[in-house]
This record gives sequence, structure tokens and C-alpha cells, in this order.
Amino acid sequence: MSARARGFSSRQGDLDGLCGLYSIINAVGLMGLDRDDLRPIMDAMVHHLERKGELANTFVAGATRARMTRLLGVASVRTVIDHGKRLRWRWLTNRQVGSLDEMWRQMDEHQRKHGTGSIILGLAGKLDHWSCIYRVAPKTLLLADSGPAVKQKIARRHCAIAEVEKIPHIIEEAFLLRLEDA
Repeated sequence: MSARARGFSSRQGDLDGLCGLYSIINAVGLMGLDRDDLRPIMDAMVHHLERKGELANTFVAGATRARMTRLLGVASVRTVIDHGKRLRWRWLTNRQVGSLDEMWRQMDEHQRKHGTGSIILGLAGKLDHWSCIYRVAPKTLLLADSGPAVKQKIARRHCAIAEVEKIPHIIEEAFLLRLEDA
């Protein structure tokens, strides 16, 4: 049976590695920018990747941590120019925190202080993926996502900070974001 006959449709993430760009867009949108304000940020990030000769590789293979850091910088410049707001971030890794409990605590504390969308999560395991966290709850993460995990809940019991047999989601890192006046 053909894909058409099965009612097949693709979405972001099925055939591309643009989750990093969308995680930034989703984060900035949830932190208060209007939907119409997001297009110039996406355009700036895409043009940056094109100028650096990294667009095709990012499209196919996704964004590395270093590339995400540069894209956050591009997004910050756009938010300053267009809105007088600077996007700031702190990088948090599984190695820094040492335990899932501490990673969860720091993400929860950050989101309580800086609001919905203020965390971009780097996942490995079942999903090799960047995603914006919509909400940190005691037993789940709710993702504000653009790929296969759209509005997916990830149960804490299915997470680890290092590879563990039968644990599908490895939380490797997070960017803790905040928008502040420039």
C-alpha cells in the first residue's frame, strides 16, 4: 500500500534536523514574542547557517551544542534589534549536576523564575533531539515541540542523565534562557 493510500503525512523532524532552530523559535515565542515576530529570528538563523556553509549539514544532521550556542547568539541579536530584549542563556550539562534529581531541580527552579519556554533541552537515546520545555512538573516534562514529540509528556521515570539500559530518554544538557531588557 502506498504512503498516500495510508493517509501518510510528514512533519518537522521526520525528514530533517531542524529541531534546534524550532526549539529556539518555540522558546522565544513562549517567553513572550508574538508569532509574527518569530519569522525574522528564523530568517536570521537560516541566513547565518547559509553564510557559514552549515545550512545543508544542519538540515540533514541537526545542530550541535556549538551550533546551538551560535544560533542563540543570532536570535539574541534579532531580539535586541527588533524588541529591545536580549536573550541570555546558561548552559547546564548532566556532568555539572551529577544526578537526574539535581538536573530536574535546577530546571524546575529556572522555569519558576523565568517562565514557560525558558529551557531548551538536549535529549539523546530514543530521541536525538532539541526541544523547548513547556513545563517542568514533578514527574514529567511537557515539551513544546515541532517534531515527533509534539506536546509530548516525558515521564521522569523514563529519563536518566547517562545511558542506562531500558531508560529511553537521556537528558544530556539544557540551555536555561531568559529575556531581559537590552
